[in-house]
Amino acid sequence: MAQRADIRQNDDGGVLVEFALVLPLFLVMLMAVIDFGQIYLRWILAEKATDLVARFAVVRPPICPGVPIFNDRTPGIPKTSPFGTSCTASFFDLCENPGVITCTGASATGDSFGDIFDAVSGLLPAGIEPENISFTYSFANLGFLGGPYVPLVSVELTGDVAVPYFTPLGPLLQTFYGGSGFGDLILPPMRATLPAEDLSEGGPG
Repeated sequence: MAQRADIRQNDDGGVLVEFALVLPLFLVMLMAVIDFGQIYLRWILAEKATDLVARFAVVRPPICPGVPIFNDRTPGIPKTSPFGTSCTASFFDLCENPGVITCTGASATGDSFGDIFDAVSGLLPAGIEPENISFTYSFANLGFLGGPYVPLVSVELTGDVAVPYFTPLGPLLQTFYGGSGFGDLILPPMRATLPAEDLSEGGPG
């Protein structure tokens, strides 16, 4: 009986059992932190890339075809305002509004988009292609008659981003961040808007 009591009181190896129980939970938590870190890293890089694309776009020739080069006079407006008059100097819409012009990098014209894409490719998440980057040029009534057309330039980045999840928590995170499956994360649209720089020479008013 004394020997059996000694066995019950012997706690040798108890720490090892506790370690074996806690270790899997610790590893799952560690990998979950890594998964969260990967998601936010790709999120932040995508936001930074969007901002940079917008900054590059406003100092380059228009990405989209059909964007005017200079502020033309609105049809039907009397030519009482000479060349150089501010677009906002008249009660009427002195400078013509060409409307909203939108395109993606896949339908861009000229070399501007290629240069921009190469400059930010290191920040773009894997899987982002030119068709995932869209540009919108909208009339802002800036500048002067006959001067360079100065629109608002909006850049939007969308798309599925591949994320190598380490834990089963990855698919669960999809319910909060969007997406489907075990490898893709659908980023919310990243947007940035800036007024175009006044770099062109303009034209006749």
